[in-house]
Amino acid sequence: MTNDGKMVIATDETKVGEEKAEINGEVEGENNKIALNSQYLLDVLNFIMADEIIIELENKLAPAVIMSAKAEEKNYTYIIMPLKI
Repeated sequence: MTNDGKMVIATDETKVGEEKAEINGEVEGENNKIALNSQYLLDVLNFIMADEIIIELENKLAPAVIMSAKAEEKNYTYIIMPLKI
């Protein structure tokens, strides 16, 4: 995640290949780099039925906190522990 409003999602799975995607968003604070299990991330994105989500990152070793940006759906918080890179 960078302060210019870009979030880069990348994978380099050797059996399948590699892929990179950029997503626009608002970033507050410092740039961060974190590795998450992609299946866990897909699970929460399929569960949250919102156009916008909030991802809170403290540092690369702290858990990622993910929730809906909709006020009425903020009663659900998803936590993903990072992978060491």
